[in-house]
Amino acid sequence: MKKAPVVITSIFPPNDVIKAYVKLGHEVIVAGDKKSPGDWFEEGCTFLSFNEQFNLFPVMAQLVSPNHYARKNMGYLLAMQKSKTILETDDDNTPYDFYPNFVKEEIEVDTYFSNSRYINIFQLMQGSTTKIWPRGYPLSLINDLSTIYKTKVKLKFPVQHSLINHDTDVDAIYRLTNNSYIEFEPNKIFGISPHTYTPVNTQNTFWSKEAFLLMYIPSTVASRVCDIYRGYIAQRLLWELGFNLLVLSPSVSQNRNPHDYLKDLAEEVPLYTKIHYFVNALEEVVLSGSIEDKLVQIYEALISKGLIRQEELPILNEWIVQVTKITA
Repeated sequence: MKKAPVVITSIFPPNDVIKAYVKLGHEVIVAGDKKSPGDWFEEGCTFLSFNEQFNLFPVMAQLVSPNHYARKNMGYLLAMQKSKTILETDDDNTPYDFYPNFVKEEIEVDTYFSNSRYINIFQLMQGSTTKIWPRGYPLSLINDLSTIYKTKVKLKFPVQHSLINHDTDVDAIYRLTNNSYIEFEPNKIFGISPHTYTPVNTQNTFWSKEAFLLMYIPSTVASRVCDIYRGYIAQRLLWELGFNLLVLSPSVSQNRNPHDYLKDLAEEVPLYTKIHYFVNALEEVVLSGSIEDKLVQIYEALISKGLIRQEELPILNEWIVQVTKITA
């Protein structure tokens, strides 16, 4: 059986991480940017250069800013043309031999919900008292002892989020004050109930065709914010489709590319100060019509509250046009 493509975006030459995915039998689709090497090549990979993006997706390529993580959207569109399932990661996440650990069939799992509306999946997956939280988790809830409830749910899960060992996806505040590496417990799997949220990034996530539309990364917010916003929006719309989010133990280990933590901190400010407002807006918006209509309605609600810029709408509309054309 042909394996799902792996989508990344990178400004670096091919490295051992990328070669590891190829060795496991995956085509790696690399969405480049202005800073990416012009001669990028690796056997088993498809490099979508900055210039080639204008050839394949001219409207979106023009609308999305250069040097922004949202260039990855065009890698998604190319992957949709090739497969009904897509994997995504980053070029500093080394896969384990059992990668990917995603579940394609319907499965019954423990599914959690909380009276705070949020679940700290790091604490749930860690099984200890280590104080750690994912990037995008509300800071006001780090010490919160909200009651978490559990039920059994049997579903197919078109969006599945597998965590990352070692240098996992925490925010700059954690990195500046602790920065301990983490190894999560293996072989865990659980669901997140409707109207309970958890941060979902773009570093180790599975998507099937039913949810392709929800992959859209907004480009009018900072790169350290955009994937977290995408994850919250995707969860809200998953429930509209009758699905839940599935969370799994890590299938990759990160040795993080160099970062300026203070620069990350400055970019992440909206995650520290506005996540409650963002999620409240998702809960309050009244949705109707098709899933495409509902996606637009969510963005319109977020724009009306000043959480996303008006310039996002034409990019989003072009995304809907492209996804609809590919998946029809």
